[in-house]
Amino acid sequence: EDHDFDEINHIYLFNKKIEWKDKQGGATGEYNTQSILPLIDEIQSILHLDDSNVLMELLKNAYSQPTLTLATRYLVNDIFGKYGLLIVDGNDKSLKQQYADVIKDELLNQHAVKLVNEQLQLLEAKGYKQQAFPRDINLFYLTKNSRERIIKENSEFRIQNSDLKFSESEILIELENHPERFSPNVILRPLYQQKILPSLAYIGGAGELSYWLQLKPVFDFYKVNFPQLLLRNSALLVNEKTSKKINKMGFEMLDFFKDIEILKKEFIAKNTSENIDVSSHKNEIENTFNKLKDLTKNIDASLVNTVGAELQKSLQSIDGIQKRLIKSLKLKNETELNQMDKIKSQLFPFNNLQERVDNFSSYYAKYGQQFIDDLIAEFDVYNKQFLMIQD
Repeated sequence: EDHDFDEINHIYLFNKKIEWKDKQGGATGEYNTQSILPLIDEIQSILHLDDSNVLMELLKNAYSQPTLTLATRYLVNDIFGKYGLLIVDGNDKSLKQQYADVIKDELLNQHAVKLVNEQLQLLEAKGYKQQAFPRDINLFYLTKNSRERIIKENSEFRIQNSDLKFSESEILIELENHPERFSPNVILRPLYQQKILPSLAYIGGAGELSYWLQLKPVFDFYKVNFPQLLLRNSALLVNEKTSKKINKMGFEMLDFFKDIEILKKEFIAKNTSENIDVSSHKNEIENTFNKLKDLTKNIDASLVNTVGAELQKSLQSIDGIQKRLIKSLKLKNETELNQMDKIKSQLFPFNNLQERVDNFSSYYAKYGQQFIDDLIAEFDVYNKQFLMIQD
């Protein structure tokens, strides 16, 4: 019920964006899934799969469920159920009732914004960047096709982008009768999670852990246990074919973590007999011009600036010649350099980590449940190393 549709309405397959454009409004979990089905056909076409493929069976069974909540529940249970996954509907009325005291305090007293801002000052002094931004009231109001911010104006509570208004007594009655209509934002969501399902540890990405750190005083204030924060594992998946290409070019996997242009220069330097490093020539020219500066200084000091300007022109000319040499060598090695671009794009799509772009579908279509099982076998949340896994 608390997802931003624009964050969950698309995936990438081989750098192609597949987007669900049917923004229905309200809690995304209540979205009807009928309009997702054509996107499953698009995935099938891109991956060249038949109907019997394990991915196709999974997706079609999942998204034949009437709502996104039920579809997601089916999907993740099918993949992770055997590992003891527990799925909780965060919008269940009985669970929201357990959080009603916090919601009431947020409506009436707005403690969270003050507590988080004080914590932010401490964290920023230690070099942390702000990841989540508190508001005066960190709650949304949910209706069938709407999830909008609650804003307090004078003595009234107004629902943004709607005509709905509540007095203080009215909104407290609404909370008592319909707690499921109140949705915590990013500031109060972790507290809600811990209150309804207390856990010893929270495993998340770097950005997530940073904003959890912002919330420690909120947990303390409401006397809710703050979990141990653990950074999740990260991995780079490399197929055997790509690994062989990298080795053939004389590189190692770690080399492709570098900027691609730096890598190309290294490749050209390795594969040409001529030394195109012009730094020694530039040093000789600088030494010559420095002697000219000394000469002009003694005869006509006004010429010193002219000598300096001519030096810069000469150095720029040398740089220009080097660029043209590199361009010529790039043309001679065009096939290999294009191959490097493709490898870089595969390993770091859009210059980002695979995990931030690539969807699991292509891997699951090829390996099925074994893909998930192998990752779980490799991952260890207490191992902080970045993993490189070759299939």
